[in-house]
Amino acid sequence: MNHRYEASVLNAMGDALHAMGHDEEAFERHGPALAMATETGDDGERRRAAEAIATHSGDSEGPLCRDVK
Repeated sequence: MNHRYEASVLNAMGDALHAMGHDEEAFERHGPALAMATETGDDGERRRAAEAIATHSGDSEGPLCRDVK
């Protein structure tokens, strides 16, 4: 699978898991999505993953989130 699309799929899975209250499992999807998006230069998916990680961790104002705005 193309890593650019894989990052998008992992982010979508993470979002769905978070919506169902499975935050730990969501984090396990967003982390690899962030790495893949960074590797492929996909700034949109990188931002999406970083913001989700920051939001799920309760740190929406932390350095990870500020870094991608």
